[in-house]
Amino acid sequence: MKKEKSCGAIVYRYNQGDLYILMIQMNFGHWSFPKGHVEGEESEVQTAMREVKEETNIDVLIDPSFREITTYSPFQDVMKDVVYFVGTPISNNLQKQEEEVSDVMWVHYEDALNIVTYDSDRNILENAINYIKKKFNVAIGETTAEEIKISIGSAYPSMTTEEMDVKGRDFTTGLPKTITVTSIQMEEAMKEVIMQIVDGIKMAVFIGLRYGS
Repeated sequence: MKKEKSCGAIVYRYNQGDLYILMIQMNFGHWSFPKGHVEGEESEVQTAMREVKEETNIDVLIDPSFREITTYSPFQDVMKDVVYFVGTPISNNLQKQEEEVSDVMWVHYEDALNIVTYDSDRNILENAINYIKKKFNVAIGETTAEEIKISIGSAYPSMTTEEMDVKGRDFTTGLPKTITVTSIQMEEAMKEVIMQIVDGIKMAVFIGLRYGS
């Protein structure tokens, strides 16, 4: 039995307090999420980031705390594992990969649950949505998130703790809610993102030194 492995991501963002999922429709007609085969010595996270970029033109930051696997047989005598993470976009110029993808769009999470084709993908999407809601609990808009990052976000630990009151929508009740975010929480939230950026820079320098002229 031949084993194959792919990695991908359920990419999400907030728009006016609502949760949206990045969905792709493959040329075969089914709706799913960006994913693809692991290449060379890539890590799972590196594969997921590359596949999202190739299929949607979106650069993404991966949250490896959410990692789920679905297994199926695409062909006779072949078993395939697909590893999914969740991720957030750091660019916004959607562009489909013409060779494999017929459509790419941001879809409200409730609609995404309806249009996703396969039950296995729907189950993973449900788990991802629950993870996102439990992790953040309060939905805020992209503008507010940017204001928080600029006001109290830091890539380097600070000697003092700053606070900022943030207004959003409670996922549980649907009502407006104000919470206090601290610079310590921002440092923790940004830590994984910063490490991914550093790893990307290291990889780019390595490739440049090894193959550059």
